[in-house]
Amino acid sequence: MIRKRSIHNFMFTRQRPALYYIVDFMCKELLLILEVDGCIHENEENKKKDKKRELKLKNAGFTILRFQNWEVLY
Repeated sequence: MIRKRSIHNFMFTRQRPALYYIVDFMCKELLLILEVDGCIHENEENKKKDKKRELKLKNAGFTILRFQNWEVLY
């Protein structure tokens, strides 16, 4: 739904490179990244990796919003 410019006519692309990461969805115009996380992101090791990745992306000027899979589906 978000890929069809349905949110205030902003374009989101899926599985987009940002720095040296692949993000779930990104709006280049807004420097906005949407991450949709499944249960794999709940273990401690992945949480640490996600925090490090998020810090680097934020330092590059991006805003990151994280959602759980169930939030997107329902």
